[in-house]
Amino acid sequence: MTRLSDTIQLIGQVTTADASGQSSGVVTADVSINEIMSASFKDAPKYDLVSDAELDVSLASLGLASISLLVVKPTGGYVVLGLTGPDGANQKVTVTDLAVLMSKTRPFTAFSLTRPPGVPVTVQTFVAQQA
Repeated sequence: MTRLSDTIQLIGQVTTADASGQSSGVVTADVSINEIMSASFKDAPKYDLVSDAELDVSLASLGLASISLLVVKPTGGYVVLGLTGPDGANQKVTVTDLAVLMSKTRPFTAFSLTRPPGVPVTVQTFVAQQA
């Protein structure tokens, strides 16, 4: 847990190529990612989902009312991520490998994690609050 102001950068690129690694010329994507955010708080909590019940993650326990960046990386199985923000409560999305969500002007106020029935899942997260 950190209370100092830091700069967080998400830098990368999304591209497509055929199986040989060459540009396929069919449907292509070339999206550059260069997002920068000043963060007043960041933490990387890990959650072991040992129950089929939904786990409501308490932002208040971290001393936060909202977060602007959320990274979710499950191992052992998928996780259903529930998000609450200014546009609605507990909107669901399934994360099999990785989810990176940044919303600087409309931050998330809560999130939850649910594993598949009977499957132990560990979820590494990263949360940050915009300064």
